[in-house]
Amino acid sequence: MMTVIQYLFRGDGNDGDGIITCDEYVRHSSSPHDIALGVLNQFNGGDCKLTHDEGLVSYHHMDGNGDGILQEMEFINFYIQVLKNLGLTDHGHTTKST
Repeated sequence: MMTVIQYLFRGDGNDGDGIITCDEYVRHSSSPHDIALGVLNQFNGGDCKLTHDEGLVSYHHMDGNGDGILQEMEFINFYIQVLKNLGLTDHGHTTKST
């Protein structure tokens, strides 16, 4: 499973500079704009720029069993935790809409 971050760092989804901007991330995310920005800002310190190194740190956090392969459930579990950190879930269900 390829995440938005992996896709963008591959170079297909951005200008190839090795940095994912908020605009690039939102454009390729299936999440609503405000949620996509909140998710990206969980990884980049809120500066609207995600470097390759920051993306790798995020990827390794998602890889729950540390085998170097991101399984769908690992991604889902990580994403749910991010949404909880943003205050967007209540028992696994989205509580805010944008």
